[in-house]
Amino acid sequence: MGQVLDKFHGKQWREKQIRLIADKVYDRIKNQSGRANLTFEDLYIAVLLVYNDINKRLPGPHFDPPSKEQVRAMMQVFSFVLTLVNEIFACNIMLTQSLILFDSSI
Repeated sequence: MGQVLDKFHGKQWREKQIRLIADKVYDRIKNQSGRANLTFEDLYIAVLLVYNDINKRLPGPHFDPPSKEQVRAMMQVFSFVLTLVNEIFACNIMLTQSLILFDSSI
């Protein structure tokens, strides 16, 4: 039955519902904690709530939430990627400033 509804509503509908669920959970956790940056425990609770709401509200198979270790590993990968992006951004700024200085000296 879930597959029929999935095809009827489409992939975009499902993605929109997941986004709405995630945003609602994030806002609820943020308001309860009073902080925009979540602790690891807050984040893990939010992940569990998102999976719970997805499994309750969306048709189709139920999904098991990731373990604390999996969430921690995903955070480490994200942190590493974010560090790389920041370093690339900083290099681009330095390169741009160097080109501006070089161009103005000509």
